[in-house]
Amino acid sequence: MSDAEAQNDRGNVLLTNGDVEGAIDCYRAALAIAPEHAEIHFNLANTLAQSGERLAALVSYNRALELDPTHAGAHNNLGNLFRKLHRPPTRWNATGAHFISVHRTRSRATIWAPRCWTCIGPRRR
Repeated sequence: MSDAEAQNDRGNVLLTNGDVEGAIDCYRAALAIAPEHAEIHFNLANTLAQSGERLAALVSYNRALELDPTHAGAHNNLGNLFRKLHRPPTRWNATGAHFISVHRTRSRATIWAPRCWTCIGPRRR
């Protein structure tokens, strides 16, 4: 087991025991060791969303999806976060430099997407 995985596991235990801030610290320590680990970004995003830091959670979910575009949990939780924020599906890259938004109409989706892809889904009104 690597140091990053040990920190991730420690964060999971702390979160289970109700120490949200301690878990966030462990996940960030794990990402300092292994910044390309999608599951740690996902765990951090879940914990940030739980603590009310929704914008930071949004960035972490997006980073997890950049690293693993097939991560079903990240897609699901990102969609749930957008629903809580009452926003259409939106995506930023890891640096926050590009803004992408999708608005679905009756017959087609309009996409504002400079140089990258976005998650597409129906907009709820």
